[in-house]
Amino acid sequence: MLSLKKNFLFIHPPKTGGTSYKNVLKKYETAATPGAHHSNFFEELTDKSWQDLFEHYDQKIIEGDEEVIKKIKALPEPIKDPNKYTEFIPNLKSHLTSDFHLAASQWRELMHPELFNSLLKFGIVRNPYDRVIALHLWHNNGIFDKEKFMHKVRKHAYLLFNDYNPCMYYMGLVRDTNANKEEVDAASRKSSAATVEKLIKLESCVDFCLKYEAHLNQETVNSLCSQLSIEPSKLLHLNKNRRITDRKHYSHYYDDEMYDLITDLYAIDLQVFNYKFEDQR
Repeated sequence: MLSLKKNFLFIHPPKTGGTSYKNVLKKYETAATPGAHHSNFFEELTDKSWQDLFEHYDQKIIEGDEEVIKKIKALPEPIKDPNKYTEFIPNLKSHLTSDFHLAASQWRELMHPELFNSLLKFGIVRNPYDRVIALHLWHNNGIFDKEKFMHKVRKHAYLLFNDYNPCMYYMGLVRDTNANKEEVDAASRKSSAATVEKLIKLESCVDFCLKYEAHLNQETVNSLCSQLSIEPSKLLHLNKNRRITDRKHYSHYYDDEMYDLITDLYAIDLQVFNYKFEDQR
């Protein structure tokens, strides 16, 4: 979420509670920037998820609801032409994510370097052991399926840009490490934290990060609003996954195989944001 008026950029990886924060910040969002159209629907997410809302609007459109159709047609340009801001650099946009979750490196491609560097940049992160479970349950209609989970994580964790990227991929800029041919060949044979780190170097470009576990509260919201010189507003829990029938602590989903996989693939988040596996089994 970009605000030129208040000079900030908020980086929001999926399933980190960022929609709730965007609702606080939306009054100052620069219109017609990537993802800005989503703010028109935040008020409807108090008792629905994005999935529920998509289905609701799809049905209304099928039924020919004139009020809904008028609202959709009146949305800012990005939803009408999702490639408008990315057609000049095709690799910027992936079908695996949306402009609601642009990484810092993607935002940097959309603006002048001096503007990007001048912005106060901050984001929100979440324990990767918890976040990947939330992502899986979101994509699998609230149902846990270990086989699907393992396949999805293995396939997408290092594939830029998509929902399963570590939060640090969203917060950082990729630098070339000038790896030699042998290191490139080794990485192509095995995707792991150790091999990938030889090929790319991630440098954080945000000024600070909020944490899902500690900062989804009104006290933090008030402090942030004061720092940004904006009016504080109430923090609401938006976009809750209401399709989970058996809600439990993330550790209950894990066995040794899953633990080893996430520990390896999300090592950078564990290290940079100081997260650990909290076992409540």
